[in-house]
Amino acid sequence: MCNATLREDCLPASPKVAFVTPIVKQPGLDPDEPESHRPFILKVIEGIVANQIKVYLAEQSLMPPVQSAYHQGHSTEKALLEVISDITDTADCQKVTFLVLLDMNACRLLTVYKMRFLLHRLEV
Repeated sequence: MCNATLREDCLPASPKVAFVTPIVKQPGLDPDEPESHRPFILKVIEGIVANQIKVYLAEQSLMPPVQSAYHQGHSTEKALLEVISDITDTADCQKVTFLVLLDMNACRLLTVYKMRFLLHRLEV
């Protein structure tokens, strides 16, 4: 039903009938109110959309080969090993190695002005 809804941009005329009773985990929320189940429904739809995007990107060969996230069989450990390998290789060649790590949660706090300033400082 979720796939049909996303594909057709509306609820199907004759959806299959199922009785699903999600359990409200937050105390004080009324289980009879639809608002109480919003996080559950959003997580289900988020998973379906994420899977559709992964399939599309894979079929169209749009995922960079060095992309670790969202790739089947790739992990943060593999990405870290690749970074360490690159650092070791450049050190063996007596080249300067520069590594910038950004906390993406903190990056949301950066304004466009601060980001331009940061990028300018990195160019210097």
